[in-house]
Amino acid sequence: MTPNVYLPLLSDYFHRAEKKNTALQIGLELELIGFQRAGLKRLNTDDIQIIFKLSKLSVEPGLQLEFSTNPHTGLREIEAEKNDWFWLCVGYDPFSRLTDVPWNPKKRYAVMRRYLPGFGAGILRMMQGTAGAQVSLDYRNEADMIRKMRVSSAVAMIVGALFNNSCFAEGKPDTAAVRSGIWNDVDPRRSGYANTFSQDFGYESHIRHILDIPMLTLKKNGEMRDYAGYDFKTYLSEQTTYDEADWKTQMSVTFPFSRLRNTIETRTADSGNTEQCMALCAFWKGLLYSETALTKAYTEISTYDISLLENIRRPVASDGLSAVYQTFSIRDKAGLFVSIAEQGLADIARMKCITCSHSKPLSALENPQVKSCGKKL
Repeated sequence: MTPNVYLPLLSDYFHRAEKKNTALQIGLELELIGFQRAGLKRLNTDDIQIIFKLSKLSVEPGLQLEFSTNPHTGLREIEAEKNDWFWLCVGYDPFSRLTDVPWNPKKRYAVMRRYLPGFGAGILRMMQGTAGAQVSLDYRNEADMIRKMRVSSAVAMIVGALFNNSCFAEGKPDTAAVRSGIWNDVDPRRSGYANTFSQDFGYESHIRHILDIPMLTLKKNGEMRDYAGYDFKTYLSEQTTYDEADWKTQMSVTFPFSRLRNTIETRTADSGNTEQCMALCAFWKGLLYSETALTKAYTEISTYDISLLENIRRPVASDGLSAVYQTFSIRDKAGLFVSIAEQGLADIARMKCITCSHSKPLSALENPQVKSCGKKL
């Protein structure tokens, strides 16, 4: 079967994801970095397995959560079981050298570790040291998807600076936005703005873009197989039947600022605490789920060209919110889009006839710690 034969099937994946007549939802995916409390070493595979084994949880009558330790002969063992590890919600590991970070033994990551470094100096740092907060958003139809993908991509660097907290690496101050800088040196075929601003952008254009990206791995008959570098179109032509799992896997080996799958995944914010994550969710909901706000944002980003968006990436990595390219000020644009998002949240509240408390999480953005990570701010 030729790739053209697959196009209707691949397009159907996106059409089925459309939320035409249902309430739009929002989701959060948060990555955390775990450490051994003694020595600040990163958790290894054994540590993770022990944590899962020790996490004996049950629910009480009043929905209280009960945590149970294993039996021990001494008190120190009980204390150690509860306090041997801790987790940080930061964009980049502030302590560890890359050579000291253990690897997840999954075959998929072994393939990526072997194949991808040849296409970007930041690959290993991205895989081993970064942690992000990803918000997933719905789209109603292709036209709605196009506007939301373009807005979320155009403000990606602004969001990266606004929700940045990764200004340390290997125990010392680094650039203002370490994680953003790392993503500047990741395989350009798989990362960045992808083809979102191409004139013909839509489902079919996006599909053809994904088809042109070399494969990494596929799971077949329960076994993870190495397809690194193999042409996905050639792979499809060799198949006699369509397996949607293959398409989902191929989409997952792309890492753009905004990734289109059955939702739109926004991916440039650093990991953060509850207050910061709620502010992030509030920002995206207000910006993309209010028609008025989305129209304002789309009108604003329509004045940006891809050259501007590409040229602001390295200033953001070095200067964070203080980044400026020509007359384009990240801090000023952040204020503009936060204001649009606040208006959008108020608009949503009015439509639902409820008290507008939605914008309260955005007050977290007034916290100086959110705004001033890094020595240059």
